[in-house]
Amino acid sequence: MSHDRAVRGEPDDLGALRRLDPHAVDRLYREHAGAVLGWVIRLGGPRLDAEDVAHQVFEIALKRLLKEMEAEGAIARRRK
Repeated sequence: MSHDRAVRGEPDDLGALRRLDPHAVDRLYREHAGAVLGWVIRLGGPRLDAEDVAHQVFEIALKRLLKEMEAEGAIARRRK
């Protein structure tokens, strides 16, 4: 799910992610884990624990998404 599509078309999912709803986080992970794991394996090579790195990628991405959504909310509140 791209952030742009989520903002325009999936506000319920974004709200659920913002609340760190386990089902929403799990859904996000399941939808993208295969692609992320593939990239980790290709870029990291055989010495890496690919599943561990992929999990870390999701942790970082979720934190950044939440920060971005907070910033967008702050900007929207200032405009009102």
